[in-house]
Amino acid sequence: MDLDECVEMALGRIFAMSETPQRRMGATFWTTLALFLALFAYPLSVGPVFLLIERDVITEAWDPAVDIYLKPLDWAASRSRIVRRAMTWYMGLWVEPDTSPKPQV
Repeated sequence: MDLDECVEMALGRIFAMSETPQRRMGATFWTTLALFLALFAYPLSVGPVFLLIERDVITEAWDPAVDIYLKPLDWAASRSRIVRRAMTWYMGLWVEPDTSPKPQV
């Protein structure tokens, strides 16, 4: 058996393995997990992030990273009144609203 035949046989086994039901179940699991994280876990992480910011666990040095992290949600809230209201309500569960008087300019 020469090298070409060995490579062809190895590739045939690899591609045959990718069609097993167990591999398809793994792909379904990871796809479902990715969708869950994108649609639920990521938006729900905003509350704890702002709580940590309020308690000075996340300091101003992290502002650029936090801005990048929150940019997709900020974009969605700026374009949808429903998203903005939902986020405002949810944030109120984590962080007390700022009731201090605003400075007069």
